[in-house]
Amino acid sequence: MASLSHRVFQSRLFLRLYERHVHSRFLSGFAQEKTDYQSIHDRLRQLAAQATPSPSPAEADRPDRRGTEDGPPELPPVDVHPKDVPSQDGSPAGGRLLVDLGCGTGWFARRLAQDPAHRGDRVLGLDRSAPAVEQARRLAQAAGPSSAALDFAVADAKELTRHLPGPAAEIWICGCLHQMDDPAAVLAQVAASLTADGLVLCQTFRENPAINARVDSQVLGKFGHRVFPRPEFDDLVAGAGLTVTAERQAGLVLLAVLSRAAVGPELPPDAVVG
Repeated sequence: MASLSHRVFQSRLFLRLYERHVHSRFLSGFAQEKTDYQSIHDRLRQLAAQATPSPSPAEADRPDRRGTEDGPPELPPVDVHPKDVPSQDGSPAGGRLLVDLGCGTGWFARRLAQDPAHRGDRVLGLDRSAPAVEQARRLAQAAGPSSAALDFAVADAKELTRHLPGPAAEIWICGCLHQMDDPAAVLAQVAASLTADGLVLCQTFRENPAINARVDSQVLGKFGHRVFPRPEFDDLVAGAGLTVTAERQAGLVLLAVLSRAAVGPELPPDAVVG
């Protein structure tokens, strides 16, 4: 049986009202602070920056990166994702694939596509609700030209790899993991869909021992939203072969950046351990 949340996301009237009149009011109450699309995007970007490795000392000491007594070096403007620099998995850094999974009406997909840093990249918004995808396309068309190619499609998150043209540099999962009937299967698909250095940027609900949120958790449950106990969330992430590289929690609202878990070198078949 579909949850209340799943049912209302089939309503075209609700979808027309959702971004402007529902989303922020709904989330802010459970975060106990003002929370909207833009703040979620910006905070996840900040967390992702923390998760990105800093340049090595040798890289930082390159002549073109060293400043002078008069200040930092003058560098020519370049793309944030230069097209001639490979990512760690060997694929070109330019033309990256960014996925908004469970995109709803497509706010995050539109924001990513409008970012000049993603010029030449491809943004794909996926949702299982056909009316939501229709609304996402309408809003994207109304927003005008974007820096990245932008498209939307109806898709089942449990079959994510089947819907993607290749590995994704970023997969955004905001406001939907806690609604999925099999989040473990979805995260396994997400992990399998990432580039080697790809990131998952996630907004979901998780229990917070610092607050008494029993009533809030019950309210969310009425909508079909799961509030993950911390051990369950950790197990879901680890079970998918992912690791939390940075996180921020406000009230019951969790923002987390995930990456592929580091895997040690394989031991030879005749190795003795212990």
